Amino acid sequence: MESKVSEGIERLREEMLVLEKYWERGVELHSVGVLDGEEFGEWGAVCMSAMVLMGMDGLRQVLKTKGERWLPCIELSVCPPPSCIG
Repeated sequence: MESKVSEGIERLREEMLVLEKYWERGVELHSVGVLDGEEFGEWGAVCMSAMVLMGMDGLRQVLKTKGERWLPCIELSVCPPPSCIG
């Protein structure tokens, strides 16, 4: 089981590096005028959507491998209590 977790972490790292390169390419294209503001906004939306999906998948994997006892920790990290905000 531990090797599957390690493989999943490595896969996530690789995907994050691909996403980082994708984002950097968008910044580069925007800086030289290939992408206008609207196109660059769409580029950013794709990056943010991918990050959200990766995060949701990561949380799903934690629950799957660690079980329900991790749920309170995940809930606090995703939705901190109002007293912890600002």
